[in-house]
Parts: sequence; C-alpha cells; structure tokens
Amino acid sequence: MGIELGVFKESSSSEELEAANKAAQEFRTEQSTKSVELATRFFKEALEVQTDFRRRLELISQNGDEMSEKEFEKWEDYYANEISYAEDELKQWTDYRPETVAECKKSMILPTSNDGELSNTIEAQAGRFYFSRLSALREAIISSNDPKAEEDLEYAKGFYPTVLRHLDYVYMSEDDARDHGFAEYDQARTWAHNQVIRYLNGLNDLATKYHVRTFMARNLWPSDTRSKKDQTPAIANMMRYDRDIAGRYYTTVFSAEIEQRERAQKAKQRLFR
Repeated sequence: MGIELGVFKESSSSEELEAANKAAQEFRTEQSTKSVELATRFFKEALEVQTDFRRRLELISQNGDEMSEKEFEKWEDYYANEISYAEDELKQWTDYRPETVAECKKSMILPTSNDGELSNTIEAQAGRFYFSRLSALREAIISSNDPKAEEDLEYAKGFYPTVLRHLDYVYMSEDDARDHGFAEYDQARTWAHNQVIRYLNGLNDLATKYHVRTFMARNLWPSDTRSKKDQTPAIANMMRYDRDIAGRYYTTVFSAEIEQRERAQKAKQRLFR
C-alpha cells in the first residue's frame, strides 16, 4: 500500500510540475507580447520627442539663434529616457534578438530621411557639443585611478582619424575607386563607415564608464549586425537609418573638414570637365 501511495504521489508531483511549467511558459509568452507592445509605444514616444525637438529647433533658428546646451540636454534626456524604457522592457521579457528589437524600434525612425531633417535630429545636433563632451571625458579619465586610464585616454583621441578614413572613401574619385576595384571599394567604404559607428558607440560606453554625459543619446547599429541575407526589412531599415544618422553626426562635428573636402572635389571636377 505504501508503494502504491508513493507512485501516486510521484505521478501527482510530475503532473503538477508540468502544469507549473506550462503556466510559467504561458505567462512568459503573454509578458513578452505585452512588452513588445509597450516597447513599441515608448519608441513612438521617442519619435514624437524627436518631432517636437525639430520644430523647436526651427523656431529658434528663425530668430537667428541657436539652442543652448542646457535646453538641448533636456530634450536629449527626454528622448534617451523613452528609448531606455523601451530597451529595458525588451531586455527583461523578450529574446532581445535584433529581429525582435528592430520590429519595435522601427517606430522611432523619421518618416522621411533627407539630409536636412537628419541634421536636425537630436542625435546629429549632439555633435555641436562633441568637443565639450570630449573634454569632460578626458578630465574624468585623468582624474580617475582607473588602471586602464592611459588606454582609455588613447581611445578618446581616435574618433577623428576614424572619421577621416571614412571620408577618404566618400570623396574618392571615380578613377581611384575603379583602380581599387568597385566591389572592393564599396566593401572598404562600408567597413570604414561601420568603424565610425563602432567608435562612436565606444565613446558612449567610455563616457558611461566615467560617469559623464554620453556623446549621443543612444548607440547605433553597424550595417553588419546581420549579414544581408539574414536581414529582415525592419533590421535593414534600422541599419540604413543609423548609418545616415552617424554621417549627419560627424558632419555636424567636423563641418570644416567636410566643407574643405567638398570644395576640393568641386575644384577637381571643374578642372577636368
């Protein structure tokens, strides 16, 4: 009788465990669905902040003024918070794969992405304060006792040459591109652009490490996050958007360098007409 009772209890426990696992899985699935919906809503809120920011920027510029750094940081914080809320939801309740994130994140992409509009995004306008943020980061590193301080100081110097390497490809003549081989040129240019994005993300991470303001409100996606054959439309759109944002950011930072290159390119074109 004792043996039969033990078998019954074991069977009952197994069924209870199976039911508990099923309930837990259902709960997780339900939470994941809710999390995706909520994250999408936060990304949409981020887009609304972006839109309101651009309107405010245009209003200020109509009066011949520039937005102060203090006001800009308020907009940037508001925008960054919405994105952070969305990311936290996805990290906690979903698989957080790029496919999942991109489906939600596409809600924050501007409906149109011409250069003028991208230049007035919160991300691009952060470039106005690149040098002050770089100075704050350098001071924080120097005053720290971090064992990697020297290495981090060296890294902080590297964004400009990384951008220059990409600009070398952007302003390369057609003849030079042909000499490289167009396929090789395109591959090298894409790699250089991804290096710019990775370096900017690295500066953001370094700023976070030393408790100073990041260089941009969010990290960007390099275009090789997923190979082309494995990219969903949402991933491809997000990567395209972030590539454009990176370009507008460093154009804001290094406008003098880019203007010089454009003048040289136009002069060369006139010469060889």
